[in-house]
Amino acid sequence: MRLIVKKSNLKGRIRIPSSKSQTIRALLIGSLAAGESQINNPLESSDTFSCVKMCRSFGVRIEMGSHWIVKGLGRDLKVPQNIIDIRNSGTSCRLGLGMASLCNGYSVFTGDEQTRKRPMQSLINALNNLGADVFSTRENGRLPVVVRGRIKGGVTEVDGITSQFLSSLLISSPLADRDSKIYVSNPRERPYVEMTLSWLSKMGIEYKNRDFKEFDIKGGQSYKPFQEEMAGDFSSATFFFCAGSLSDSHIKLEGLNMNDTQGDKKVIDIMRDLGASIDIAPGLIEVRGGSRLQPTRTQ
Repeated sequence: MRLIVKKSNLKGRIRIPSSKSQTIRALLIGSLAAGESQINNPLESSDTFSCVKMCRSFGVRIEMGSHWIVKGLGRDLKVPQNIIDIRNSGTSCRLGLGMASLCNGYSVFTGDEQTRKRPMQSLINALNNLGADVFSTRENGRLPVVVRGRIKGGVTEVDGITSQFLSSLLISSPLADRDSKIYVSNPRERPYVEMTLSWLSKMGIEYKNRDFKEFDIKGGQSYKPFQEEMAGDFSSATFFFCAGSLSDSHIKLEGLNMNDTQGDKKVIDIMRDLGASIDIAPGLIEVRGGSRLQPTRTQ
């Protein structure tokens, strides 16, 4: 077989797929809000479908169409009837363990071979410190994991090497009976923590953030129903920023929100430093190629 690759240019308009991280957070917070929430432009993917299945396991009703309707239960989550198989969605799993800690009963999580290798112990310890009963069935800090709620609040510590541990605690602890204090060691992935905090702020949740190393969260709070548009995913858009800048192209990208907390939007600054032509307007970003890119240094 011979494959012949010829020089070509890109021209046209494309809508960037929505953010997986935003869609999963919307599903969880909508499930924990008492009432009907609407998620516009959700990402339809295997990970978000796994999250939908997980939320439904707790009795949440979710209608999927051009937009998704989440009929949340607030603090009245139902005990899952079956084992929750999260498949390959590590984000859904870790955030879901926090959600399960609010349920008055046992929840059992498992996943595919890759997800069963991911560490969970720091989150397990943190939830136990807040009053839950959580353990790894194989005593190796990995799935399968059993969770029995409810968390009551208190003081805990979590490893911040992945933002998912901290985000799980930040989403669940406002619904605990008492106030919570979270100490974070090795804080990483700040943009994803900011994404979670942005949701808490929009929901009117009271918290204090001390340089991402210490958090105070008031207990006994509640989430409110919402209607939110999911922003486009900057990591998915990176290909088009690069391809459009490297060739004599003119691409229009829709659905990206520069006010979103996604850290991957840094790619725009990097490409501009290289000499790329990128124009930003509300709801539309234009990439024009043809100019010769120059080397640069970035952090």
